[in-house]
Amino acid sequence: MTDQLKNNLKNLSLTFSEIDNNRFEKLHQITDYIAKTKQNKICHLIFICTHNSRRSQIAQALGLAAAQYYGISDVKIYSGGTEITSFYFQAIRALKNFGFVFTSEDKSGNPHYSLQNFKGEVFFSKKFNDPANPMEHFCAIMTCADADSNCPHVSGAEKRIALPFEDPKKYDKHDNAEHYYSQCLREIGREIMYVFASLK
Repeated sequence: MTDQLKNNLKNLSLTFSEIDNNRFEKLHQITDYIAKTKQNKICHLIFICTHNSRRSQIAQALGLAAAQYYGISDVKIYSGGTEITSFYFQAIRALKNFGFVFTSEDKSGNPHYSLQNFKGEVFFSKKFNDPANPMEHFCAIMTCADADSNCPHVSGAEKRIALPFEDPKKYDKHDNAEHYYSQCLREIGREIMYVFASLK
């Protein structure tokens, strides 16, 4: 983990008071699922949004980082969508600015990116039931309202939790898009950090 990433995670951990009170019930559901599952087996979390291009990818990266930051083992973190597009460049830029190190593995329409901070983790847009993800015994965390409403049943999920975040896509053509993507990342990161901090 880079010093930049570690420092930014520490700074996020100091902002839990900014979490909306209405969110804590869902965050505690995730913490409880992890705690109970880890007693007997490895815990699997899949963050799901429609295109697996922005929020779910950001959540996956921050989940990996939060688990490592707090020394929480036996938790595997994935992402997926209800459709396939590509990992959006503004989301990648926001993660890089935060301290993640990505390298592209190809030049296709849906490129794969290795996350250098975490060995073996490859990011690309995929459906939630892609072979790269577990097929059963996982918690599905719905990070967007569209995926939540259009995918009321996630096959194989032991638990399904709706935790929607504002879509940064609406700022794609904004002059200050980079700023809004950074805000989105910090909002997602703050709540994910809280989930893993609550396991300590």
